[in-house]
Amino acid sequence: MSSNAFRRCRTYKYRLYPTKRQEDDLVCQLSYQRELYNAALEERIGAWKWEQRSVNYFNQCKTLSSLKEVRPEVLGSGITLCRGTLKRVDRAYAAFFRRVRSGETPGFPRFKGVPRFDSLEWVDKSGWKLTDEHRLRLLGVGVVKMNYHRPLAGTPRALTVKREGRKWWVSVRCVEVPAEPLERTGREVGLDLGIVNLLATSEGELVDADRFARLSCDHLAVAQRSLDRETRVESSSAAGARGCSTAPQGSQSASERPPPTQSTTGQSVRPHCDRRPQDQEHGAVPQAAPRSIKS
Repeated sequence: MSSNAFRRCRTYKYRLYPTKRQEDDLVCQLSYQRELYNAALEERIGAWKWEQRSVNYFNQCKTLSSLKEVRPEVLGSGITLCRGTLKRVDRAYAAFFRRVRSGETPGFPRFKGVPRFDSLEWVDKSGWKLTDEHRLRLLGVGVVKMNYHRPLAGTPRALTVKREGRKWWVSVRCVEVPAEPLERTGREVGLDLGIVNLLATSEGELVDADRFARLSCDHLAVAQRSLDRETRVESSSAAGARGCSTAPQGSQSASERPPPTQSTTGQSVRPHCDRRPQDQEHGAVPQAAPRSIKS
């Protein structure tokens, strides 16, 4: 069967390098969209509390046209970005009612503070564009430099810009991405999940995937204790500004904690699979198998 018969969605993540002015514009949009999110949530709560009236996503989208006359700065990056924010409110309510129906702990949608709102969503292709120079053009922000380390596949449909610590990232969601099944090699490998070691292979390899995460968490704990000591003697505003010093360490710790089962089994199985034709054309080097660890 042809690989074109299999279609799927895929998200590609790239690092952004905005200038100081562009970063200020992105931070402003984060503030505006957070305000819109909280206002939309407050509207839904008040409509049901005082009028027993349900407000959905489409009802709130109709109010964006009047918002342009009152708060034009909120729509500075286009109406698509505002629709993405309203869609987040709608998803939060949908998840709440889904948990209620299944008997789980509901967790009602809550208002977002500054630390809890760090991403911007464009739900369609309006308001952004990937240029031929592999840069990202955002309405109201400009052309942002990005690390285009791998080509896109499929058709780009949506975009998310997120701030993680002091770094900015963009995630491009593509649809109709053709699947690329690997050719059969005839080689086999056995995998066994253990207790002392995460994984043991039939070739005698023992994998301890948490050793880097434990070391990174120790460094993060030291940085957090140092911050706590300084918080006791400083004002709240100064301590909050100093709190960003733990952000790089926390980001590094998160990047060193991938899903252990998925990433480790992939590294163990990959050497037993043939390389794809496009990898050979681009001269890609497959990742090496995990090294053996003596117990």
